[in-house]
Amino acid sequence: LDEGRKSALLIGQLTHELLQYLPDIPKERRQAHGEKILERRDSALDIDKQTEILCSVLELLENPEARELFGENSLAEVDVIATLAPGKVVRGRIDRLAQVENEIWIADFKTDRTLDASAKKHLHQIALYRAAVQSLYPGKIIRCFLIWLSQGKIDEIISDLLDEEIKQILQ
Repeated sequence: LDEGRKSALLIGQLTHELLQYLPDIPKERRQAHGEKILERRDSALDIDKQTEILCSVLELLENPEARELFGENSLAEVDVIATLAPGKVVRGRIDRLAQVENEIWIADFKTDRTLDASAKKHLHQIALYRAAVQSLYPGKIIRCFLIWLSQGKIDEIISDLLDEEIKQILQ
């Protein structure tokens, strides 16, 4: 792997780790706890980059649009496996899953710098997650979100797009 790719992977790993553990920490202690996590990781990233990562995570945790994704009815790093059709098995790890009344919310965190860079790949991935989760929560509305950490943006993916994508996958 080239240095740029290695750095991107490390940023993703650190971000996911912070988003897995910090929601359970009281708000007033999150920054200090996040700094300890980053220190323990002995990251190859400079302190400015680590601070940028931690700030983007803390901002997301304070975002009212994302509150339910990090509440008491949510889970981090959820492994899923489901058979969608004969010979079509999906395996994956959902970054965040939450039950919000009669809905299940799925969030996938993205550390990409640009929203368009891998849009088709991201749509494909979250459509598969949605299909797997639908089999686990029959009758629930499944809502899917892509969370772009470097932009602080939360995009809900409309059901029609996901339905069309899963039809193409299953053909």
